[in-house]
Amino acid sequence: MKKKITEGLRRLVPGLAALLVLYLLFALFLSVLHPRFFYHLLYPGAHVSGTVCLTVDGARVPLHAEDFTNQTHEYMFGRRLRVRPRADGSAKIAWRAGSYGSYDCSLRVPGLDEPIQLGVYQYNNWNVCRFELEILVDREAGTVEYRCHTRTLNEDGRFVDEKIPEEYCHSSLDKPLHFAMLGV
Repeated sequence: MKKKITEGLRRLVPGLAALLVLYLLFALFLSVLHPRFFYHLLYPGAHVSGTVCLTVDGARVPLHAEDFTNQTHEYMFGRRLRVRPRADGSAKIAWRAGSYGSYDCSLRVPGLDEPIQLGVYQYNNWNVCRFELEILVDREAGTVEYRCHTRTLNEDGRFVDEKIPEEYCHSSLDKPLHFAMLGV
Protein backbone atom coordinates (compact mmCIF):
# COMPACT_ATOMS: atom_id res chain seq x y z
CA MET A 1 0.00 0.00 0.00
CA LYS A 2 2.79 2.43 0.94
CA LYS A 3 4.55 1.64 -2.33
CA LYS A 4 1.40 2.52 -4.34
CA ILE A 5 1.07 5.90 -2.61
CA THR A 6 4.73 6.74 -3.21
CA GLU A 7 4.50 5.73 -6.86
CA GLY A 8 1.30 7.76 -7.28
CA LEU A 9 2.99 10.83 -5.82
CA ARG A 10 5.94 10.39 -8.18
CA ARG A 11 3.54 10.62 -11.09
CA LEU A 12 1.51 13.48 -9.61
CA VAL A 13 4.36 15.85 -8.70
CA PRO A 14 5.73 16.36 -12.25
CA GLY A 15 2.19 16.96 -13.52
CA LEU A 16 1.52 19.58 -10.84
CA ALA A 17 4.90 21.21 -11.53
CA ALA A 18 4.06 21.38 -15.24
CA LEU A 19 0.68 22.99 -14.45
CA LEU A 20 2.38 25.55 -12.20
CA VAL A 21 4.89 26.42 -14.93
CA LEU A 22 2.06 26.80 -17.48
CA TYR A 23 0.13 29.03 -15.07
CA LEU A 24 3.18 31.25 -14.50
CA LEU A 25 3.86 31.50 -18.24
CA PHE A 26 0.21 32.38 -18.87
CA ALA A 27 0.33 35.06 -16.13
CA LEU A 28 3.52 36.51 -17.61
CA PHE A 29 2.03 36.48 -21.12
CA LEU A 30 -1.17 38.11 -19.90
CA SER A 31 0.69 40.78 -17.89
CA VAL A 32 2.59 41.84 -21.01
CA LEU A 33 -0.21 41.57 -23.57
CA HIS A 34 -3.21 42.60 -21.47
CA PRO A 35 -2.11 44.15 -18.15
CA ARG A 36 -5.71 44.98 -17.24
CA PHE A 37 -6.75 41.32 -17.37
CA PHE A 38 -3.66 40.31 -15.41
CA TYR A 39 -4.55 42.68 -12.56
CA HIS A 40 -8.20 41.72 -12.80
CA LEU A 41 -7.73 37.95 -12.78
CA LEU A 42 -4.26 36.90 -11.61
CA TYR A 43 -2.53 39.65 -9.61
CA PRO A 44 -1.37 38.01 -6.34
CA GLY A 45 -0.23 41.14 -4.49
CA ALA A 46 -1.95 43.68 -2.29
CA HIS A 47 -4.26 45.97 -4.25
CA VAL A 48 -3.87 48.82 -1.76
CA SER A 49 -0.39 49.39 -0.33
CA GLY A 50 1.90 52.19 0.68
CA THR A 51 4.41 53.68 3.02
CA VAL A 52 3.41 55.98 5.88
CA CYS A 53 5.89 58.33 7.61
CA LEU A 54 4.99 60.44 10.64
CA THR A 55 6.79 63.56 11.87
CA VAL A 56 5.57 65.32 15.02
CA ASP A 57 7.03 68.73 15.91
CA GLY A 58 9.98 68.20 13.58
CA ALA A 59 10.96 64.76 14.92
CA ARG A 60 10.38 61.49 13.04
CA VAL A 61 8.14 59.15 15.04
CA PRO A 62 8.89 55.44 14.53
CA LEU A 63 5.70 53.60 13.57
CA HIS A 64 4.70 50.15 14.84
CA ALA A 65 1.88 47.77 13.97
CA GLU A 66 -0.05 48.69 17.13
CA ASP A 67 -0.15 52.36 16.02
CA PHE A 68 -2.59 51.39 13.24
CA THR A 69 -6.17 50.16 13.67
CA ASN A 70 -8.06 48.68 10.76
CA GLN A 71 -11.38 50.49 10.17
CA THR A 72 -12.46 48.59 7.04
CA HIS A 73 -15.91 47.03 7.16
CA GLU A 74 -15.89 43.34 8.04
CA TYR A 75 -18.04 42.27 5.08
CA MET A 76 -15.39 43.33 2.54
CA PHE A 77 -13.13 40.66 1.06
CA GLY A 78 -9.45 41.41 1.70
CA ARG A 79 -10.23 43.58 4.70
CA ARG A 80 -7.25 42.54 6.84
CA LEU A 81 -4.71 45.32 7.27
CA ARG A 82 -1.07 44.28 7.24
CA VAL A 83 1.50 46.59 8.82
CA ARG A 84 5.26 46.12 8.53
CA PRO A 85 7.50 48.60 10.35
CA ARG A 86 10.60 49.63 8.40
CA ALA A 87 14.10 50.45 9.59
CA ASP A 88 13.73 54.17 8.77
CA GLY A 89 10.76 54.54 11.17
CA SER A 90 8.10 54.43 8.49
CA ALA A 91 5.61 51.60 8.08
CA LYS A 92 4.42 49.71 5.03
CA ILE A 93 0.65 49.15 5.17
CA ALA A 94 -1.40 47.00 2.82
CA TRP A 95 -4.82 45.50 2.20
CA ARG A 96 -5.38 42.66 -0.22
CA ALA A 97 -8.54 44.55 -1.28
CA GLY A 98 -10.72 42.15 -3.18
CA SER A 99 -13.87 44.32 -3.17
CA TYR A 100 -14.72 47.81 -4.26
CA GLY A 101 -15.30 50.35 -1.53
CA SER A 102 -13.40 52.14 1.19
CA TYR A 103 -10.31 50.71 2.90
CA ASP A 104 -9.66 52.67 6.08
CA CYS A 105 -7.40 52.65 9.11
CA SER A 106 -6.60 55.01 11.93
CA LEU A 107 -3.13 56.10 13.00
CA ARG A 108 -2.48 56.93 16.62
CA VAL A 109 -0.30 60.05 16.95
CA PRO A 110 1.63 60.79 20.17
CA GLY A 111 0.35 63.94 21.84
CA LEU A 112 -3.01 64.00 20.02
CA ASP A 113 -6.30 62.98 21.60
CA GLU A 114 -7.81 61.60 18.39
CA PRO A 115 -6.12 59.41 15.77
CA ILE A 116 -5.76 60.39 12.12
CA GLN A 117 -8.14 58.52 9.81
CA LEU A 118 -6.55 57.32 6.56
CA GLY A 119 -8.55 55.94 3.67
CA VAL A 120 -8.33 54.65 0.10
CA TYR A 121 -11.42 54.16 -2.02
CA GLN A 122 -11.39 51.40 -4.64
CA TYR A 123 -13.86 51.95 -7.48
CA ASN A 124 -13.19 48.51 -8.97
CA ASN A 125 -12.16 45.34 -7.19
CA TRP A 126 -9.16 44.93 -9.49
CA ASN A 127 -7.69 48.44 -9.07
CA VAL A 128 -4.21 48.75 -7.62
CA CYS A 129 -3.25 51.81 -5.57
CA ARG A 130 0.29 52.45 -4.35
CA PHE A 131 1.13 55.46 -2.23
CA GLU A 132 3.81 57.21 -0.23
CA LEU A 133 2.34 59.33 2.55
CA GLU A 134 4.21 61.66 4.86
CA ILE A 135 2.26 63.25 7.72
CA LEU A 136 3.70 66.36 9.38
CA VAL A 137 2.08 67.38 12.68
CA ASP A 138 2.97 70.70 14.31
CA ARG A 139 1.27 70.79 17.70
CA GLU A 140 2.41 74.31 18.54
CA ALA A 141 0.99 75.76 15.31
CA GLY A 142 -1.99 73.38 15.49
CA THR A 143 -1.54 72.15 11.91
CA VAL A 144 -1.29 68.88 9.99
CA GLU A 145 0.21 68.66 6.52
CA TYR A 146 -0.02 65.61 4.25
CA ARG A 147 2.46 64.98 1.45
CA CYS A 148 1.28 62.15 -0.72
CA HIS A 149 2.40 60.57 -3.97
CA THR A 150 -0.14 58.11 -5.37
CA ARG A 151 0.10 55.77 -8.36
CA THR A 152 -3.03 53.98 -9.49
CA LEU A 153 -3.83 51.52 -12.22
CA ASN A 154 -5.94 53.11 -14.95
CA GLU A 155 -8.51 51.39 -17.17
CA ASP A 156 -5.81 50.43 -19.71
CA GLY A 157 -3.76 48.56 -17.11
CA ARG A 158 -1.06 51.24 -16.84
CA PHE A 159 0.07 53.02 -13.69
CA VAL A 160 -0.53 56.76 -13.59
CA ASP A 161 0.35 59.39 -11.00
CA GLU A 162 -2.59 60.86 -9.15
CA LYS A 163 -2.55 64.44 -7.93
CA ILE A 164 -4.27 65.15 -4.64
CA PRO A 165 -5.65 68.72 -4.58
CA GLU A 166 -3.67 71.06 -2.34
CA GLU A 167 -6.71 72.01 -0.22
CA TYR A 168 -6.94 68.40 1.01
CA CYS A 169 -3.31 68.32 2.11
CA HIS A 170 -3.65 70.83 4.99
CA SER A 171 -5.71 70.66 8.14
CA SER A 172 -5.77 71.97 11.66
CA LEU A 173 -5.76 70.01 14.90
CA ASP A 174 -9.10 71.48 15.97
CA LYS A 175 -10.89 69.65 13.11
CA PRO A 176 -11.42 65.89 12.64
CA LEU A 177 -8.28 64.51 11.02
CA HIS A 178 -9.02 62.53 7.87
CA PHE A 179 -6.95 62.03 4.74
CA ALA A 180 -8.13 60.08 1.69
CA MET A 181 -5.96 58.70 -1.10
CA LEU A 182 -8.21 57.97 -4.04
CA GLY A 183 -7.70 54.75 -5.98
CA VAL A 184 -9.61 55.35 -9.22
